Amino acid sequence: MLADTGHGEASPVRSGGQVTVDREPSGGIRLQARDVPLGVVMAALSSKAKVPIRFRQAPDRPVTISCHGQDVRPILRCLLGEKANLFVQYTPKGLSGVTVLASTFENNPNGDALAKLTEPASQPSGGLPTLEAVQEKLRSGDADERALGLELLGRIENLEAATLRAAYEEGLKDPDGDVRAAALAGIAVLDGARSSGLLSEAMNDRDPSVRLAAVDGMPINPETRPALEKALSDPDEAVRELAGLRLGVIQ
Repeated sequence: MLADTGHGEASPVRSGGQVTVDREPSGGIRLQARDVPLGVVMAALSSKAKVPIRFRQAPDRPVTISCHGQDVRPILRCLLGEKANLFVQYTPKGLSGVTVLASTFENNPNGDALAKLTEPASQPSGGLPTLEAVQEKLRSGDADERALGLELLGRIENLEAATLRAAYEEGLKDPDGDVRAAALAGIAVLDGARSSGLLSEAMNDRDPSVRLAAVDGMPINPETRPALEKALSDPDEAVRELAGLRLGVIQ
């Protein structure tokens, strides 16, 4: 079973351990933990951010880390590493929950990515991103910046759906898999119900990040069910696991 941390108060279980999660006026989140088990850190993050974070048994190794991000996703990637496999759920109002796939912990059994103290990531001031700032990121030669630009695109106020769709479709042509995955995630949130064919087609992408985004964003209906069932035998463990969660094969 996956554990839902809920919104209760989290307390460190090791003597001397401490975890703090603060909300900033701009909406960002700053997390600091010292000698606290990873599961307790994620429970504290879930409680403060008021976003359910579900996960299987996390490693017992205590974490000493500092993270800064606009929402729980970059905080979790700071905690778990950039290659963490996250199943992110959305509603029209925004982020509604995150499941940390078991493969995240299994692929990093010693917790090496959790042992170092990280500096807070730079954060744009002033709250919501501007179209000009996002366009600059989309033109960047750095793939991480382009992927971030696509993630930020959906937060720009009053941006027309046709403009969003065009940017996401352009992102699907990017040579980097993480950028294509970000574009696919954007399309799923924008118009997932009418993008079943595109999401199903993305299951043939060579990059597992793109296939994971496709499984994540795909609505479950007679048209998409064959693609999701096919994903149960995907060569990538995270894709198989997420497909099982979506179809109810894994509880």
